[in-house]
Amino acid sequence: MMRRDAATTLSHPRYAAGEVLGQGAQGVVLRVTDREAPERALVAKVWQAGRFPEAALRGEFALLARLSLPGVVRAHDFGVDERTSAPFLVEDCVAGLDAGKYLLQGETEGRSSRVRVLLAGTLRALVGLHEAGFVHGDLKPQHVKVTAAGEVVLLDLGSAALAAARTTNLGTTGYMAPELAAGAPATIACDLYALGALVFKAITGEHATPGTRALKLAALSESPWLSQT
Repeated sequence: MMRRDAATTLSHPRYAAGEVLGQGAQGVVLRVTDREAPERALVAKVWQAGRFPEAALRGEFALLARLSLPGVVRAHDFGVDERTSAPFLVEDCVAGLDAGKYLLQGETEGRSSRVRVLLAGTLRALVGLHEAGFVHGDLKPQHVKVTAAGEVVLLDLGSAALAAARTTNLGTTGYMAPELAAGAPATIACDLYALGALVFKAITGEHATPGTRALKLAALSESPWLSQT
């Protein structure tokens, strides 16, 4: 897929478009500069114009913006592209390694420790998000960062806004729970399934410990594992 120039992805009086970081079926993620606070490191998720109802996304953003949860990226603003009318969400840009790169860095002997850090941090953040009434809906390596200080941070609250608004089926092939792929709404169990898939796609079977193999069987069960506890 050809990468679009950043300048063509966002037109707004407050936010200047920067480097395109990724593109997908929902839209584009790019760095942005806040002209009112240029020192802040920010990214914007720009959805495809007309694909999702702006009112629903705006309402869910208003709830997300009130959250200040450990391990969950902070959402700052919701806007609309002046040229295309595409809605977009602005959140902090988090420096660090994505989950896949974090797990595979360094020596194999330290991988079990990194798995524990990633699982504990991601689960802690998910619990906070779930208790606030949201599911992430599209958990995958690119949406989980581990900072240099070892903090695990969930990214892309745009996915959580879409999941709450139930405007479309979410998830990414390879990380999507079977019930989500079948058209059911995103649930807590779907987030946990995606976490299990994330870990086991990053670590090959030869490096998995008995404990992490058991997690794989539970998290990737075709029946949501929370219903079995």
